[in-house]
Parts: sequence; C-alpha cells; structure tokens
Amino acid sequence: MYGKVLAWMDMNDPDRRHGDDPAVFDDDLDDVRAARGTEYVKSAVMAFVERRTGVRLPAEWMNDEGADPQAGPWVTVRLGSFPREPRPPSTFGHYEPDLDARLRAAPESVRRAALALAVRAVTTRFRFSDDALARQVVEAVEQGLTLDGETRSRILRLTAQGADDRACTDAVYALYAAMGKGMSMVDAVGAARYPIVDEWPVLRRELYRLVRETG
Repeated sequence: MYGKVLAWMDMNDPDRRHGDDPAVFDDDLDDVRAARGTEYVKSAVMAFVERRTGVRLPAEWMNDEGADPQAGPWVTVRLGSFPREPRPPSTFGHYEPDLDARLRAAPESVRRAALALAVRAVTTRFRFSDDALARQVVEAVEQGLTLDGETRSRILRLTAQGADDRACTDAVYALYAAMGKGMSMVDAVGAARYPIVDEWPVLRRELYRLVRETG
C-alpha cells in the first residue's frame, strides 16, 4: 500500500505474517483461521483477498495453470499500476496506509460515517467553550450539511479542555477540519487522530468494522 508491503501471510498459518504492519489483518482473518487444515482453506483465502481488495478473483487464480513457474500460483493481487515513488496523499496515509486507502475507495456515505465517528470521539473526549457549536458540527457531519463561513470562523475561536494545550488545540482543529473547505473527509478523519491518541486504537477498530460491514 503506497509502496509498502504491509503484510505477507502464510495461507496455511494466517498468524504467521511479516511486513511493515503485520497486524493490519488482525480483525479480518476469522474465516481463514476456521478453514485452516481443511479443503476449504483456499476458498477462505480467496474470499479474504476479495473482501480486502474488492477484486473478484477467477477460480483459476488458485490453480497452477498459467502461473509463473518461478513465482508460483496465487502469489499476489496487484490493482492498477504503481508510480515509481508511490506516496500517500496525506499524513494520515503515512501512519494508516491501509485504512486511508480503504476509506478513499469507500462510498461517500461510508466516509461520512467514518468522519462522524471521529468527530464524536473528539467531542466525547474534550469539553468545548461552546458545546452547542461542537454539537452542531457533529450533526452537520452526520447529516451531510455545510456550515456558513461565519460559523466556521466561530469554530476556530473555540477553546477546549480535557488534556494538554497541544491536544486541546488539535481538538479544535479537528472540528474545523470536519467542516473546512478544500479538505477531504478522509483527511478530516486523520485530523481527529492527533487529539485522541489514547482513544485512537478503539476508534481505529470501529473504522475498520465500518468499512468491512459496508464495503
């Protein structure tokens, strides 16, 4: 993903993985584990690849026919062509390349739901000088509404309490990013990552559950 091999996995032992982020498959391997040691393991692996990539694999993908005699069959799935130096489109993609890519490939409704989860996590973690305005941001995100320029300016004048000064500043910016112009919803999700460092692992799992259930 973005030029990184996040995880290689042994289909006969899905817990034997290596790469830049072997844990990226952690919450999506129940079917492969259940089929381990049975005749259904190849089918389970194909279903896993299709679920993660969105690519419909032909039956011969798991056969030896037509496979590279040196590489062997069912080695990899490559989507499109990669640039020489693939780079994530934002800082969020640098830290969360798999989640970033999956959210960008998801329908707009999924990206909006992801942003709503992120903004709610921020407003749960922090208290704001104008809680009504913070709630208005959450409701606008959930309903797909935009806020006028004056209201967006008021967001920047908010103050937050609940952590150190840097985290509080990041919390205010996360709300502004959710309503700001010129920023994608995925990048706005990334902005929410900074003020909720301790809560991020839980939110990350919720975001993965969202893209799995809807994608």
